[in-house]
Amino acid sequence: MEPISIGWMKIPKKMRQKLLNNSFCADCGDFTKIIDYTIEEDYFGLIVQGKCHQCRQEIVRVLER
Repeated sequence: MEPISIGWMKIPKKMRQKLLNNSFCADCGDFTKIIDYTIEEDYFGLIVQGKCHQCRQEIVRVLER
């Protein structure tokens, strides 16, 4: 797993958990927990890439600045 970004750590812990536990999976058609994730910072914000807790398909969550 890559180092966690500074931008991610600036988000309060409770909010980070909320974001990880409320990611949309297109395959399941519902909101789910994102697991085995990595976080990247880019110009527009944070990109959380991981897998759906239910079906294990790849999902991405974008957190805009």
